[in-house]
Amino acid sequence: MSGKITRNGILTKLAEIIVNLFKTPREMIVSEANLFDDLGLDSLGMVELIMDAEEAFGFEMSEEAFAK
Repeated sequence: MSGKITRNGILTKLAEIIVNLFKTPREMIVSEANLFDDLGLDSLGMVELIMDAEEAFGFEMSEEAFAK
């Protein structure tokens, strides 16, 4: 992903990744949703999500930073 990344662009891309990885219905993915409590991710799912997000956005991030 190149150019300036907006908050909306990040949320849209993350939603796309979550739908593709976990088959989560798109309407469940809102900015207020908790990845663990609302979307049902576990620690392995979080690692998969981080790996795909890193690839999509072109940089590495820690699980702690991602969870915020």
